[in-house]
This record gives sequence, structure tokens and C-alpha cells, in this order.
Amino acid sequence: MNKVLGLFISGIFLILLLSAGCTGTGSGDESTGADPQTEIPAEIPIPDEMPDQYGPMKENFSEIISGVNSGLEAVKSDLKSGADAVAAFGPSSPETGKVISDYLVKHPYSISSLVFDENGIVVNAYPDNYRNLVGMDLGRKGIVAQAPDDRKPYLSSFFRMEEGFNALSQGYPVYDKDGSYPGSVDMTYKSQDFLGRYIKPVTDSTDFDVWVVQTDGTEIYDTTPEEVGRNLLTDESYQSDDIQAFVRGVIDNRNGTGKYSFWDKEWANPVEKYALWDTAGIDGTEWRIVITWSKDGGKSVISDDVTSLPAGVSAEYEVLREYVHSAAEFARNSGKVEALAEFNDINGSFTDGDKYIFAYEMDGTVIALPFQKALLGSDRSESVDPNGADFINGMIDLAEDGGGYIYYVYTNPSHDYRKELKLSYAEPVDENWFVGSGIYVPDIPVNFSADDIEKLVLRVKSARQYAQDNDKETVISEYNNISGKFAEGGSYIFAYETDGTTLALPYQPELIGTNRLNFTDIYGVPVLKLEITEAENGGGFVYVQYPDPDYNESRFKLCYVLPVDENWFVGSGTYTESI
Repeated sequence: MNKVLGLFISGIFLILLLSAGCTGTGSGDESTGADPQTEIPAEIPIPDEMPDQYGPMKENFSEIISGVNSGLEAVKSDLKSGADAVAAFGPSSPETGKVISDYLVKHPYSISSLVFDENGIVVNAYPDNYRNLVGMDLGRKGIVAQAPDDRKPYLSSFFRMEEGFNALSQGYPVYDKDGSYPGSVDMTYKSQDFLGRYIKPVTDSTDFDVWVVQTDGTEIYDTTPEEVGRNLLTDESYQSDDIQAFVRGVIDNRNGTGKYSFWDKEWANPVEKYALWDTAGIDGTEWRIVITWSKDGGKSVISDDVTSLPAGVSAEYEVLREYVHSAAEFARNSGKVEALAEFNDINGSFTDGDKYIFAYEMDGTVIALPFQKALLGSDRSESVDPNGADFINGMIDLAEDGGGYIYYVYTNPSHDYRKELKLSYAEPVDENWFVGSGIYVPDIPVNFSADDIEKLVLRVKSARQYAQDNDKETVISEYNNISGKFAEGGSYIFAYETDGTTLALPYQPELIGTNRLNFTDIYGVPVLKLEITEAENGGGFVYVQYPDPDYNESRFKLCYVLPVDENWFVGSGTYTESI
């Protein structure tokens, strides 16, 4: 299955209620069109109910705003260096390629960098995976219209890329020595990845949630990713007078405070939230960043205990597949309507504590989720777990292949919605929808740090760039060099053909040349198939239980893979910490 990368969702059943004093005169600083500010004026009135929370909210919020603005400036600075290289050496020179490739590896959230002519035609693309875009008239599509028209640095609005997913583009004009304008250079990135770098350290360590909206009403970041891509001004779910007043207050005022009712971050219970917002942005583009706190919606705790699957899981693992198969058979025999009613009943025959059946359409639409009914009808095809694993699309791929196991981190309704490792099995009911269930494994630590994940991504991007800059034989030899820079203990680089043939495994040389397409770990997860799918869709994260050369034992591991080209991919991983 090709990854469904659209971020717009079909429906979320919620009500957002405007509380007294939420917005309006005195509660916000009206937009002036000036450059975004990072300081929240002290005179903004704060609701009486949250005096103890305002200090920590403001302190953490200032860090987020400052970080986002600094991140945007860092991208702009590197884009200027790319534009200068294009002006000095041309769009296809090795010198230009090195400058652009270096800053793509430097920024963990970057996807690609394109060089445009003055009409918006792509004349070069980096990394090599995006060379198929050369010759495309993206200016005509309106994607880079700012650059040819205004001929100045820009940050685009949320748009759909040719590759099939939504992203942002930040660009810088190229000027020749004589002052003529031959084009521009851009960098594309997903807003969730870029903003998450500055927001997640706060939301992971506090009781606060954060969402970010463009001034046209489109959400480009949310602690609950199902919200991303929705337009809060035009989406039919937000057309009540109360929600329109609140959202308009956020958009029309560069900063302010508010109070409203909303679902908690687990989509389990409605809670009252207190909000504070301010503005970040660059080059005329403004983002409203909103931080919220709820008395009843506490921080989601992520499991952090031991390092390997306990023996007791084995018995549950043996019956999980049969349990899901029985649900699929029930659905086939009873019909979709009756089956979904039963699956969504928390007192039904398929629900027992933390054991329940979930169901999705093959496009990622939620049709059964008994403990998170607010998500029914929503498109979760863009949902990832806290560590970035694309678990919904992973289950869709497994279901379309007949069924299979997958790991991801998810909320456990029996443990106050604590985020825990889950080993799930998915099986198709028919070609249109599938059912699944999982075993929670609370003893496995899954709180991989943002720093470790960023290092992992940069390590793989660097290895991919090395592969694209050198001949394949040299690259594979270096990857397999046990004394080389790509084989540093548990951080080693691995490589496979997309048919499953092993190219590089420095600590398991006996496997080189063998086909591992059907390899599964000790709990039946088809690791190679999942990694190949992620690579073919541009890259992503996959969990596995796998030998750690640093400890000489099997441990839980988060892997990240990227395609070198259409024929092979590289990856690496980070293991759970020892106790």
C-alpha cells in the first residue's frame, strides 16, 4: 500500500465551548502586521483560576517561541548559503551540491531542497531521491509563488507536496552579481517534525499541551496529531458561534489568554483548558502558538522500566492472533454494522480491561475504538506514536498483506491512559477494513529521548548522503568495516536491498548476502517488511527486539530507515537504556 500522507481528517466529534473572558477586548493584543514577538506582555489579563500555572506556562512558552524563531532563522541562514552557492557556481555544480547536502544532513527535520528558476521550474533537487522533480513547474502550481513574485525570503503556507503529503517550504532568492534574479532555493519539512523539536521537550515533561495555527485557520501542529491539517475557521466540526469566536480571537490577536472545553490529549474525556498564546514566524508569515493547561488532563506518562519483553508476554502473544481472528470472523458473519456496535461497546463481549478490538477502514478512518470514541470517523493515516512510528499505516500494510504483528506506543485505558508499549495484531475483515487488538507491555521502557532520536535521524541521513556521494561497493564495504565510523557498537548502520537481501550488518557478517524478507523477531513482527515499506514511502521508524552488540543480548530497539534510491535503503537504531 502507498502511504496515505494527507493530513486532513474527515471528522472529529467534539465541542469547543467559549468561556467567559476567553477573548475579546482586553484579552488579547491585536495583530499589527509587525514582525513576530517572543515576549508575552505582562499586562495580558490571566484568568483567576490559574494563577499557579501562569508562571510555568509563560516560562515554558517563552522557550518554545524563542526556539521556533531561532529554528526558522537557522534554516534561513543555511538557505542563504545555498543561494550564494547557486549564484557563484550554478545550480548543478559539485560545490553547490555539497553546500545543500550538508545543510540537509544538519537539520534532522529536513525532507528536501529544491533549486528553482525564476518561473518556479525545478532545475535541481537534493537529495538524489528527489531528482524526479527536476523539470516540474511547481511555480505554476502555486507552491513557490512567493519567490518568483516577491523575490525575497519566504515561509510558505501548509501545502501538499508532489510526493503526496503536506509540508512547509522555506525559501531564499538567488541573485547574480549583476543583480539579476535567476531563481530561488528552498527547504521542505513537515510542520509536526520541525515544531515538535521545540515543543515536545515541554509537553513531554509538563502537564501542558500545545497547538499551532496559521492565520488562515489551518492547524500545522498539535499535541494530538489527528487535529493537524484541519481548518478551524471552515471545518464543519467547528461552526458553532462559540468556537468561531474563540478561534477568531486567537487569529486576530497576536497574543492573549482564554479558557475553553476540549477533549484531553488521549481523546478520552472532555476537560476544561486554560490557554495562553503568542506569535512566532519569519519573513511575513505568522504562526499563533497556543499552550494550554487543564486541571483534569494531566501529563501522559510513558513507561520506563526494564529492557526486554517479560516471559509472561509469550502466553498472551500465542492467543492474541486467535482473539483478533475470532473478531474478524464475527464481523464477516454478523455484518459490519452489528460488529462495529459490539466492538465499540465497552461492556461488550470483545472488551475486557485493556483488551479490546479496534477497527479501521483501509484508508485510516477510525470505525471502532471503544475507549476513545471521540476519534470515531477521523482519519488517522498521519498519526504517529510518541517516538514517530507510523503505526496506523503499518497496520494497514499488514492487513493488506493478510495480517501481522507490529509494535507501537499507545495509551492503556486500564492504567489511566498511561502510554505503554503495545504489541498488536491486525487482520483484514475484507478488502475495505480491518480489525486488531494488542497486548500492553508496561515493563518495557519506550521513552526514547528527543536527543537520542535526533541523533539517530542525523546518523542515518549522514549514512544515506555518504551512499549517494560514493559508489555502492565502497559504501557497503565501509558500512561493514567493524572498525569504521559506521559500525560504532549499537549505533551501527545496516543496509538492505528492497527485496530483503542483506547488504550491511557489521556484527552479523554471516548474514550478508542472505535474503531476510520474511525475518520476524521473537514475537513475530515482520521487521524487514515494515522497514522496506517505510523506506519506499520516504523513510520512517520501526521497532524491533534485536541483538545489541554492546550488551551481547537481545533488547528493544527503535530503528530509522531512509531510501538511498529505489533499490536499497540504510538504517540504524537506538536501544532502550539499561537499568
